[in-house]
Amino acid sequence: MKTLTILVFTFIISLNCYAYEWFTPLSTEEKILQGTYILVTCIDWAQTKEFRADGRKERNPILGKEPSQETVDTLIGLAIISHTLIAYALPQEFRGMWSFTFLVLETGTVVGNYSKGYGPKLSATYKF
Repeated sequence: MKTLTILVFTFIISLNCYAYEWFTPLSTEEKILQGTYILVTCIDWAQTKEFRADGRKERNPILGKEPSQETVDTLIGLAIISHTLIAYALPQEFRGMWSFTFLVLETGTVVGNYSKGYGPKLSATYKF
């Protein structure tokens, strides 16, 4: 079902685009959106590692209920890379919508995790 959805989505987009619109350089706004998405996703990644270390179950169906640390690191890392490649590959008219949609979803996840007391632990003991 996932594969079919991806194929249909790709087909619909390709009908509305010319090949020269694909893989054009990202604009400044698109770079900011993508960079913000990566930052928020990394925060979610740290939160996931924290609550998995506490033995809590994961709610993300892609990761599974009890993913190993290696699975979490691999899949979230791949998600960041693939999201960036797709943003770059999309025609400019769809890039903002793509990045903004996933930024909103990730932000909601991070806020929800913080409301449950999970956040990345930052050490205040730096030696310069």
